[in-house]
Amino acid sequence: MGVRVRQDSPAWSPRADKFAYITLNSIFAQAVETGEIEGLLGAPAISRSFRHPDFSPDGRLLVYSFWNGKTDWNIWAVSLADDRQPFPLVQAPGVQDDPKVSPDGQWLAYHTRESGRSEVRVRALRAGSVTWQLSTEGGT
Repeated sequence: MGVRVRQDSPAWSPRADKFAYITLNSIFAQAVETGEIEGLLGAPAISRSFRHPDFSPDGRLLVYSFWNGKTDWNIWAVSLADDRQPFPLVQAPGVQDDPKVSPDGQWLAYHTRESGRSEVRVRALRAGSVTWQLSTEGGT
């Protein structure tokens, strides 16, 4: 009998040939047809440190929420085509969470509580740090 492990936050790849999911302190990708599982990221020292993975439309980037212990949840990414080194996209005090990449791969929408109230913001995915608040009366 195999070990049973909880899996959370599934996200389809753009070609629908695999999906990413969170389990314990890691992010995995699983091929749909073969069931082959590939470890994408791990953080064994921090419990529940990942959530909300989302692929870029070209499948070369995976964005996700990451708990760093100092500034709450922040948004990070990892290149699936290159060195697989994670890098921060949105870091600020308060929650920066639930990233979603636009269908054209140019934009990132996310939930923030940076101001103390839940809001939805958008920013360019790959360049700059200018953000626009989309919500007007709070949002998640």
